[in-house]
Amino acid sequence: KNDAARLPPIYLAPMPRDTRTTAAAKKDYAAIMAADIQGDVPLVLDTTTCVPFAVTVEFLNERVPLMRKDAAELIVKSLIKAGHLDAASRNLLKDPTRSNWRDVLRDECGDACLQRQPLEKGHSPLAKALHRAWAFHEYCSEVILIALDFFEKKLTRM
Repeated sequence: KNDAARLPPIYLAPMPRDTRTTAAAKKDYAAIMAADIQGDVPLVLDTTTCVPFAVTVEFLNERVPLMRKDAAELIVKSLIKAGHLDAASRNLLKDPTRSNWRDVLRDECGDACLQRQPLEKGHSPLAKALHRAWAFHEYCSEVILIALDFFEKKLTRM
């Protein structure tokens, strides 16, 4: 019991599209809940925050530095035309880490929408925005404030 009192709060927030990581988080959650320390360790399994986002003009404007509205509109239209985005929901249909979206944008709208945006892997704000919209990687920033609030409330009670 004394060791459990020193355990920190735990906030698990996997991206549900990543079924392997989500399954591991659920397994960890269940193991902690089943342990003798379950009442002593504040624990959350959040599978609703790090979900896919629609790729809209607003999303691109918020996520990509210096993205103009007209350029974002061209990007969305080009991705829909090429079958990368669902026309109704604006959700990605193809994994941007594996698809040819860069070629699509170069061919469909060129400098009109890219405006010298870097497209190289690891250096592209647009790629990072599309990766977040796809929601299949280690973490998402939307959970940070929620988790910090959880930790703050739980740690002040310990």
